[in-house]
Parts: sequence; structure tokens; C-alpha cells
Amino acid sequence: MKTVLPPLGIFLSQEVQRSEGASLVALCASAGVTAELIVHDRQTPPDAYALQSIHLALLSVDVIGKSTKTTLEPEMQTFAQTLRDATNLQWLQVPSAGMDRPLYDELYERGIQLTSSAGANSKAVAQTAVAGLLALSRCIPLWLNAQKEHRWHPLRGELIPPQLDGQHAVIVGTGAIGQNIARILQAMDMRVTGVRRSAAALPHFDEVVSFDMIDSVLPTADWLVLACPLTELTRNLLNEPRLKAMRRSARVINVARGEVIDETVLINALREGYIAGAYLDVFAVEPLPAESPLWDLPQVLISAHSAGNSTGHQRNVVAQFKTNLPRFLQMQSLLNEWKPRVSAAEITTSIDRRQP
Repeated sequence: MKTVLPPLGIFLSQEVQRSEGASLVALCASAGVTAELIVHDRQTPPDAYALQSIHLALLSVDVIGKSTKTTLEPEMQTFAQTLRDATNLQWLQVPSAGMDRPLYDELYERGIQLTSSAGANSKAVAQTAVAGLLALSRCIPLWLNAQKEHRWHPLRGELIPPQLDGQHAVIVGTGAIGQNIARILQAMDMRVTGVRRSAAALPHFDEVVSFDMIDSVLPTADWLVLACPLTELTRNLLNEPRLKAMRRSARVINVARGEVIDETVLINALREGYIAGAYLDVFAVEPLPAESPLWDLPQVLISAHSAGNSTGHQRNVVAQFKTNLPRFLQMQSLLNEWKPRVSAAEITTSIDRRQP
């Protein structure tokens, strides 16, 4: 007698169900699997039967909303609680490249497969990073201040911006975001150095060095662009010795994670002038507290963790889920599967511990 398998429960948002529900059911049907869509509704959480029926989940951009890692909007709170209560959950796709939400560690410890959406918003993040670089390079904060004051303030004398041609950009992180940034900067005739776990030739980089060589490239950097994941290797990567080793004319761009920078040290460096400026999209505490000195430093540009936002982000996240879904059904390895990469060897060789 033929065994009848129970439906495969897919937990998703109302928005994704409306736009992609039929195609997800069809993908499963093509693999001989019946899918049941379990739709997230903040007002009516799933009952016990629905919770037991959830096998896969797609955490999409619309559910995240304005949530930060530590402050969750109601939509995200209830979605996260459902994931915790779904005892048969096997796989969760998240909408970000970064995997540093405490929830993800919690689910991983339960044996749940986690996949990131690395690359889904890489072009948007890269474009934003370059926009910040260009804004600082061309003194746009001065333009805006002068405009508010109705003051004609031409860039003359000491205010004349140096041209970008030939300037040196060091990009920490050579994944999809870092590579897209490098491609744009190289097109502007800048010299581009990449920093990654191990040295290797990559397109659009003039050179690529390993993390343990970062101190050799910082003194010649005009721009330090942080586009790396948060790990034990990168936490507080930009510390006081490294900031002081950089040129006083150098600037920092951070579209990685706030904890990659020692924020207190950065504030002091900006105040004391041993770096010239910064564009920051991410912070150690989000939302950035109103009392943070960063808000009022004239050489700083701030955005609210929005570098990757675009109308294409949700579409790309769902597309990645749909690419992985047949792989899951066929018990193949999943693309962008995440596992903690911290090991004792990595910690003892951490670049932070190489500092005197």
C-alpha cells in the first residue's frame, strides 16, 4: 500500500503568500510533495496543530520591518515566537547576509538548518557605500550646511577636495558586497585592496591580503570600507592602534556591523582629528541613541541601517528561497547555509589579539 506523506508546512508572511504562494506550491508539486502554506498573522498566532505542521519558514523583509537585533517590532516578535514554538521546524531562510541575531543562534542550537540571503541586496549595499564615499569626498555635508544657512560657500583653498583617481581604498570583506564596491571603485581609477580570511586573487581588486596583514595596508589607505560579517575575527577590528595608524585624511565607511568598530574609540578619533570623517550605516546599539555624539559630529554621515534597502530586496530574498526549496526537497546541500565559524583556533589567532 502506498504511503501518504503529510503536507510540507511552509511558514511565511501574508505578503509573500499573496505574491509567491502559488509558485511555491507548484515547486513542491513538481517534486511530488504536497505543500501547505501556513500564513503568519500577528493578530491570530498559529494553533497547536499549525505549529506542529511547520517544517520550513521564510523570514522575509516585510516581517523584519524596522526591527533591530535587540528591539523587535510586534510583527517580528510574533514571527520569532512561532519559530520557537514550531517543534518540527527543519529549515529557516532569513532575509539578510548577516547572521548575528540571537534568534538564529537559538534555532541553530536546536539543529535547524539556517540559510542567509547573502547577495540578495549586495548591489544596493555597495551603491550606498559608494554614495557615502562620494558624499564625503565631494564635501556634500558642507554643501548642505551652507544651503541651510543660505550661505554661498565655494570649495576653495583648503576646502578643495582631492580627486579620487589613484586614491587607495581598503575593503574588509570580499564577498558579494565587497566585490561590488571594488568594481565601482576600480571603475573610478582607485587602487583597491581587499582583506579576507586568506589571500587570493579576485576580480576588481588590485591585491587581496589576509586578515593578519591588515596592519600593513592601513597606513596607506585613504578609505577603509567595512563590508564583512561579524565574527570573532572582526569584532572591534577597527580599534585605537589601527585608527591611529591611518592617515589623518583617511575616512571610514561601515556597511558591515556596528560591532566591527570600537565606537568609543572612533568618536575620539573623529573629535581629535586623527581620521577625517566617516559614513556609518550600522552601530553597536540600534537604534543609535539620541545622546550619541556621532549625531553631531560635522564630518560624519549617518543612515539608519538602510544601506541594503531597495524595492528589489524582498524579490531577491524570495528568489533565493525558491532556488533552495527544490534542493531541500531532494536532500541536497543548501546554498548560503550558515554554521557558526568560530573555533578555538580562530579565537587564539584573532587579529585583535595580535595587538600589543
